[in-house]
Parts: sequence; C-alpha cells; structure tokens
Amino acid sequence: MGKRTAAIAAAALSVAPPDIAIPLLEDALPRLESSRDHQRVAAHAIARLKDDEPLTEWAISDNPTLRLVAAERLPDTVGGKLNPLLCQLTRDTDSYVAIAAVRSVADARTPAAVEQLRSVAAARREEWTCLHCGSPNPGTADHCAECHIAPPNPAKTAREMLAELTVRS
Repeated sequence: MGKRTAAIAAAALSVAPPDIAIPLLEDALPRLESSRDHQRVAAHAIARLKDDEPLTEWAISDNPTLRLVAAERLPDTVGGKLNPLLCQLTRDTDSYVAIAAVRSVADARTPAAVEQLRSVAAARREEWTCLHCGSPNPGTADHCAECHIAPPNPAKTAREMLAELTVRS
C-alpha cells in the first residue's frame, strides 16, 4: 500500500463511527510498524477519533512513530505552563520527534519556551533513527548510513525558532 492510499484509508476511517474505526485502526497500528509513514497516518487517525487521549501514553512509548505523533499533537501548554511532555520530547533520541516537539514548544511563545529552546539549541546531537528507512545512526552522522538521507537537527531547529521568536518580539 502506498503512502497516499494509507492516508486516504486513515482519513476515511477517522470520520467513520468511532466504534467501527478505532478497533480497525488499533489492530492495524502494530502491523504498520514497518512503515513509519503509514503508522504515523494511522496513529493520527486514532488520536483524532479518541480526542487525543492516547498522546500521554504515546509520549513515553518505545515506538518513535507514536512519540512523533504525540509531539505533533500535544498541547504546547497545560494549565498555563509549558507542557512537560513536550519538554521531554525535545530531547528525544529520535531527531524527528525532537524537532516536532521543538516546533510545538516554540508555538507556546512563553519565557519558559524560550528557555527550553535555548537549552535544546546548546545541546549536542544524539543518536537518531532515519524516518525514511528506520535505520539507527550515531549523532555525529551527517546522513543515514543506509539510505543517505540527511537527518534533522533539533539544535539547529531550536536556534531557528529562537530567531523567529526574537524577530516577532
């Protein structure tokens, strides 16, 4: 199944009656682990159908795709404070997860968000997992050893978000 087909199927299921769609999507989720793109689409559909209820659990999951969906969907603030789960995800070992969390933290536009971004901007890159092929790579790698795709850089993204926040201030 291609990415576009998976997206269409998940979109259709995300507007289906939850009592029908949720079991189908939850059953498919572990089987989609071989494709991060497909699993991500299905996880977004599940989160939408369940009013984002699984996000807290997904934020601490061993599955980087579920952590990515959590980073993309969690609210940037909770009770008027920066979401601690997002702060944790800005340091995720998967750079794609960390970048999604960095962007969400930046959306908060609070002094705590600026401090978190500064901390991430100063950090050295950790080991990362290629979103394209799923291969683990050392933090020092400037491209995936398997498929040669360049990794995202959370520190660089944090610096860019800080620069944008400074310009808007």
